[in-house]
Amino acid sequence: MSSINLAASFHKLGSATLGVFLLILHQLCRRLLLPKPIPNIPYNVAASQKLLGDLPELKDEMDRTGDMRSWLLQQTIKLQSPLIQLFLDPFSKPILILSDPQEALEILLYRSRDFDRAPMLYDIFSGLAPTHHIGMKTGPEWRRHRDLIQHLVTQPFLQDTAGPAIHASASRLVSLWRTKARLAKGAAFAAKRDFQYMIIDALIEVCFGKDFPNNGVSSQIELLEADHTLAPDVKPQTPITFPEATPHEFICAHEKITEAIEHCGKSVYPRQMWWVMSKLPRLANALRIKRRVTRERLITAATTIAQKMPLADSSGAWSSAEFMAHHENKLSQQECRQPEYISPPMEDELYGFLFAGSHTNILTLAWAIKIVADNPVSQSRLRDSLRAGFPEAVLENRAPSPSEMTSRQIPYLNATVEEILRISPATLLVDRVAIRDTELLGYHVPKGTCIWTIPAGAGFTSPAHHISEEKRNASSRSNAKHSRRSAWSGDDIAQFIPERWLRPSAEKPGELVFDPSVGPTLAFGAGPRGCFGRHLAYLQLRMTIALFVWNFELRKCPDSLSSYDAVDGLFHKPKSCYVSLRELS
Repeated sequence: MSSINLAASFHKLGSATLGVFLLILHQLCRRLLLPKPIPNIPYNVAASQKLLGDLPELKDEMDRTGDMRSWLLQQTIKLQSPLIQLFLDPFSKPILILSDPQEALEILLYRSRDFDRAPMLYDIFSGLAPTHHIGMKTGPEWRRHRDLIQHLVTQPFLQDTAGPAIHASASRLVSLWRTKARLAKGAAFAAKRDFQYMIIDALIEVCFGKDFPNNGVSSQIELLEADHTLAPDVKPQTPITFPEATPHEFICAHEKITEAIEHCGKSVYPRQMWWVMSKLPRLANALRIKRRVTRERLITAATTIAQKMPLADSSGAWSSAEFMAHHENKLSQQECRQPEYISPPMEDELYGFLFAGSHTNILTLAWAIKIVADNPVSQSRLRDSLRAGFPEAVLENRAPSPSEMTSRQIPYLNATVEEILRISPATLLVDRVAIRDTELLGYHVPKGTCIWTIPAGAGFTSPAHHISEEKRNASSRSNAKHSRRSAWSGDDIAQFIPERWLRPSAEKPGELVFDPSVGPTLAFGAGPRGCFGRHLAYLQLRMTIALFVWNFELRKCPDSLSSYDAVDGLFHKPKSCYVSLRELS
C-alpha cells in the first residue's frame, strides 16, 4: 500500500473516530442537560425529551391566551393527578404543581419545617425592595422586619386609620362614578383605572398620612366637572372612553414601577431585567421620586412621633409611617442605640406594604364588579342586607359612616366577599420550596424543589382530584376533620352562591351568621407566611363593595365587555373590566 493511500486511510479513520466522539459527546451533553424528572411523580413525557421542557408549550399558551393558571390546571387534568411536575426552568429542578386545597393548607399551616417561602418573589422584587421581608427565609431577621408592620393587624389601626381612609377614597370614587354614569347614560365604561386610583389614594393616606396629596380620583373628578365639552358620544354596545387627568407625581411614579415589576415577573431572568430597566430614564426617575417621598414621610413621621411621645401611647389615627417610627423608637431604647428612621428596612417595608396592598385588591374588585353585576339576585339581597344593617343611614338618606362599617358585622356582605375570593382569586399561585428532603402525597420530594399551589380549580370551583387517604400523612388526615381544610363538593361549586358561607346562629334563632370555616380559600395564602395585610384587604373589599352596591345598581355589561377571560402576570387579571351603572336615590 502506498504512503498516500495509507495516509488517506488514517485520515478517514480519524474523521470517523472524531464523528463518533462528537456523536457520543452530543448524546452525553443532551442527557446531562435534559430535564431530570423526580421519580414516580407524573410528568409530560414528551417535554422530558426537550432541553426546554414544558416551557415552549407554556409560551405558546401565553402568546395565545395569556392565561397561565388555566394551562397549569389543564396539565393536572391531562396527567390525572393532583400533584405533577413541570419542566419550566431550563437546566434546573422540576417545579411541582399541587392542585388540592387540603394538602395545600397542610403545607402552609402545619409544615413550616419542611417548606418555606420560595425564592421566586425575591428574584422579582429584590431590585425594588431587597430588604423587604417577603423574600426572606423564615427566621429571626424575617420576624424583625415583619414586626415593623405589626400594626397592620391591630384593631386601632384598622378602625382609626385604615377605615376612614378607605371610606373617603371609596366615597370619592362613588362621586366620580355618579358623574360618569350621568355622562354615559347607561353605557359601560372602563373601571380598572378608577380602582387603581381609588386604592392608591387610600393606601397613600394610610401609609403617609392625611397631609400627603392623594389626588388620584379627585383629579379625575375635577377634570370631568371643569369642562363639560368632555362629555363623550354615547353609542349602544360601545364602551365609553373618558379622558384622564395626571395625578400627583408619586402616583405616576408608582404606576411606572408597577409596570416594570410586571415585566420582570414575566422574564426568565427577573433580576437582570430589573437591573437593565432601572438604568433607563423612565424607571430611574420613578425610583428617585419613590425614594425621596418615602424618606421624606419617614422623617416627617419621626418628627411627629417625637412630639407625641410624651403621651407614651400609639393609639389614635396614626399613619403606617408613624407606627413604624414609633416601633423603631421603642426598639432602639430597648437595644440602647440611636433610632434609625431612615434605613433600607424602614424604606422597603413602608413602600413594600403600599406596593403589595395596591395590587391584589385592584384585581379582586375588577373580578367583583363582573360577578356582582352578573348575579342580580345576590346583588339585591346584599343591598337589602346593608340597608337592614345600617337603618340610621337609611333614615338619614346617607351612606354608612366609617365607624358604622368597621364596628358592625353584615353576614351577607362578608359572605359575598369570601365567595368572590373563592370564585376568582387574584392570586396566581402560592409558592413554597422544600427546605429538606420530605414527602408529599406519598411521593419523595428532594430538598430545593419548588411547589406551586393553585388557589383555584379542583377542590375550589370544580370536583377535587381523587386521592387515597393512605397517601396523605397522619397530620393531613387528622386536620381534614376541620371543614375549612376539605375540598368543596356538590353540583353548584362553580356557581356564585354567597349563602354557602352562612349558617343559622346558635345564639339568635332565626338569624344567619357568617362562617369562614365552611370551606377553603387561598386568596391570601395561609399560615405564618400568608399575606400579612389580609385584614386590611378584607376591610377595603367589604367597605368598597358595600358603598358601590349602596349607591348603584351594577348592571350586566354587553357580552363583548363581560368576558371572564384572564391574563396572568404576577396576578390573575381579567382581560376586560367594565361597569354599567344606574344611580340609586
